[in-house]
Amino acid sequence: MHPVIAPIFSRLPVVWRISSHTRQIELYLASSLRNATYKLGLTPAHRNYTRFIILSRSRSGTNFLRGLLNSHPAIRCFSEVFGAPDSVKWGMDDLPDHVSHHTRQMKNRPDRFVETKVYGPVPSRIQAVGFKIFYYHAAEAPTQHIWDWLHHHSEIKVIHMMRRNLLDTAISLRLAQASGSWKVSKASPNTGSDRAGPLVSIDPDWCQEVFEQTTIWQKSAEKWFCDHDILNLYYEDLREDPNREIKRCLDFLHLPQAKLDPNTIRQSKKNRADKVANFQRLKEHFSGTTWRHFFD
Repeated sequence: MHPVIAPIFSRLPVVWRISSHTRQIELYLASSLRNATYKLGLTPAHRNYTRFIILSRSRSGTNFLRGLLNSHPAIRCFSEVFGAPDSVKWGMDDLPDHVSHHTRQMKNRPDRFVETKVYGPVPSRIQAVGFKIFYYHAAEAPTQHIWDWLHHHSEIKVIHMMRRNLLDTAISLRLAQASGSWKVSKASPNTGSDRAGPLVSIDPDWCQEVFEQTTIWQKSAEKWFCDHDILNLYYEDLREDPNREIKRCLDFLHLPQAKLDPNTIRQSKKNRADKVANFQRLKEHFSGTTWRHFFD
């Protein structure tokens, strides 16, 4: 057996014991064999592509953006690969999330993991590869080292995804926590119906913490990646004129224009006051602060 392919089969029993899901095993074998064909030169592959990250926090529209980007034939954008301590969240239909050696490498050698697994060889049609990372991901050693690695690799482009209205971030977070639904795909049942979820109450102190902490994260991110090419992208703009904002993204990534289609839908179209049980009290609480315009 060829020395490149042999390790794939030698690891199979381990994978079988780790995962009881046949689909995960199938994905692992398929991705391993695909990588082997790259190494053997049987399938044309390259690494001469644009590298990027989507930098943000939760409930800022990154699933919507990532869905749009992945509908471009020349883009491969992974999910929150540092978002969970016990698995790599690839977020791709052709990659398994639960592979032990991926997780070990992500934890212990995050730089090597990104260099070889995230920014690894891809088919020649792919011209840009990226992944999502939130400000608070990889917060502890040894995965924390990935922030230094990203900082020093100034060739990596940064799409900084934000929301102008941080109250919407807070409301969206509370609704997701209450409903257990963090994203809704077009393939989900009842697509097109309003997905407001339960009415929620928001603690003013917690809400202010969201405003303040998110602002700190955003400013710190701008300083940390000041030597990188950065595209500031706002969720509100992406919703208002997706064609304009996607054109900005594709120009930023040096890719040809294409009509893109997201794989997620908006979870709620209700007004803020119809989502939050104590909206009026919350508005009064922030009436004399720098955050008051969020409630207009």
